[in-house]
Amino acid sequence: MANRACEQAATQPEWLAKQTAGKSEADQKIWTSAYEKIHSENHYQKGEGPIQALERLKGQGLLADVSIKDIPAEAHKLEKQQGHDGQPKTVFTTHDAVLSTPREHREISHFVERQIKAEQSQRLAPSTEAIQSVMTPERAAQMKAAGLEVDPQCLHDKMVKRMVDDKGLTGTQLENMKSFPVGAPYVATGAITGVQMDSVLKEQKAMRDTKRDDQAFKDLKACNPEEYAKQWKQYLKDTDVGQLLRVHAKEDPHHYKLAKIVAADSMISALKDQEKQKQ
Repeated sequence: MANRACEQAATQPEWLAKQTAGKSEADQKIWTSAYEKIHSENHYQKGEGPIQALERLKGQGLLADVSIKDIPAEAHKLEKQQGHDGQPKTVFTTHDAVLSTPREHREISHFVERQIKAEQSQRLAPSTEAIQSVMTPERAAQMKAAGLEVDPQCLHDKMVKRMVDDKGLTGTQLENMKSFPVGAPYVATGAITGVQMDSVLKEQKAMRDTKRDDQAFKDLKACNPEEYAKQWKQYLKDTDVGQLLRVHAKEDPHHYKLAKIVAADSMISALKDQEKQKQ
C-alpha cells in the first residue's frame, strides 16, 4: 500500500499535489479522478479536428463558458495558437492536446467544484420521504392551487439542481452548511425563477452589508453588544428571503406571485421544523 501511495505521488503532477495538499481523502479522490478523466480526454481522438474535439468535450460537461454556436470560433483560435510560423495547424494527432495546460487545469477545477457541489447538494436536500411527510393533503392542495410542483422526487431533484447551479454558492460553503439554503425550494417548487432568486439574494447581501457598515450600528455594537445582537437578529429576520419576496410580490405582482410564495413558504417552514426536530 505504501509503495502504491509513493507511485501515485510520483506520477501526480506538482500542481495537483499542491492543489490537494491538506484536503480530505474524499476531496483528494475527486481531484485525482477529475485529473485522470479530463487529462485523458484532452487529446484529439482519431479523425478529430478542433471543432469535433471541442464538441466532444462540451458534450462531457466541460467548457461551460463556451456556447455551442461559438465552438467554430474557438476551434479557429486553437488552430492559430497551435500553429507555427504564423500558419494555422492543420494536422492533429492523438498525441496533441486539445486545450492548453492552463485551460485544462481550469476545467479540472470547475469539474471538481461542480462534483463537490453535487455531492453536498444531495446531502443537504430533503429526502423524498421527508418531503412526502410534510406534504399534507391541505398543503398539497394549497401548492397545487398556486401552480407549484408537489411531486417529492421532482422537488428533491430540482432542489439539488438549483444548489449545484447557484453561482453564489461554492462547494466549501455547502460543505459548511447544516441545512439547505431556502432559495433552493423556492426555485424547485416554481414559486420564483432562478434568475429572480439570484436577484433577491444580491439584494439581501447589499442590505445586510449596508446595515453592518452603518456607523451608528457599529457604535451600538461597541457600547451595547447585547442590544446590537438583538437588533441584528431582528434585521436578519426582516431581510430573510421570504420577507423580501413578499415585498416584491406587493410591489411587482406581475412577476412575483404572492400565492406562490406563501404556499412555498408553508412547505419550507415545515421542512425546516422537521430538520430541527432531528438535530
